[in-house]
Amino acid sequence: MLLEKSRLLRPLNYLKIGGAGLGVYNWVYPAVFTIVTVCYLFFYPKELNITKSNEALLSSIVNILQILPGFYIAALAAVASFNRKMMDTEIDGNPISLKASENGAIKTRNLTRRRLLCYLFGYLSFLSLTLFLLGTLIQKVSPVAIVSLYNEKAGFLVEWICFSVVLFFFFQMVTVTLLGLFYLADRMHWKQPERRVR
Repeated sequence: MLLEKSRLLRPLNYLKIGGAGLGVYNWVYPAVFTIVTVCYLFFYPKELNITKSNEALLSSIVNILQILPGFYIAALAAVASFNRKMMDTEIDGNPISLKASENGAIKTRNLTRRRLLCYLFGYLSFLSLTLFLLGTLIQKVSPVAIVSLYNEKAGFLVEWICFSVVLFFFFQMVTVTLLGLFYLADRMHWKQPERRVR
């Protein structure tokens, strides 16, 4: 219900979209990439700086995130204004639907190509901006430093948890971006019924 009442959180409706195996791209692939990356870094033979300086791994992610919100917002504007009739037709094959409030009524609607891509790039804009602010906040006002004052082991755990959360949503952003590029560069030009591509 919070999503339905808040204009600021409406981009999160993308996560409620059902169909076309979107859950795999939104949750499964990012989780697998995160687990593999965290395990690799955790057992890396040299000591790694995760969050504590400009040389840290988190800092590298934040640097990438600086440029992405502008790209996603530009893509959203292009999709919303793209003048092609096919953009306003439903995607062939299994319907892609969203149950959400529109003009005060909550209904389940099958999405057109344009609406799907608007939700997708709207979510990516929201996510990249939020991740940038969160990553910067973790670096500048580190919860790790505060917890480490009381318990060094707990501080170590908090550092890895914070990094893993940011990393998960970073990988989610990557997989959803690749999905968006698939629709823009390839899928929207298909004339035959849609078949799932992985």
